[in-house]
Amino acid sequence: FISEEIGYPKPDKRFFDACFDRIEGFKKEEAIIVGDSLSSDIMGGINAGIKTVWLSRKGEKSDLPDVTVASPFEIISLF
Repeated sequence: FISEEIGYPKPDKRFFDACFDRIEGFKKEEAIIVGDSLSSDIMGGINAGIKTVWLSRKGEKSDLPDVTVASPFEIISLF
């Protein structure tokens, strides 16, 4: 989904609500957002009420995301 096409930028909850409305059978409790930006991806997921996975390639720490990984390959082990 592209925020310019949706009409709202991340982390605006309306962006995520518009995305969710376009996914048939979408359930927040079964969704996660994976992103590398705390300010847009992770805050957006928090604002939208879904789980968050932060890709922190530089090893930064934050209490905001539900999970922090250093590599995309680590995401696979979460499932």
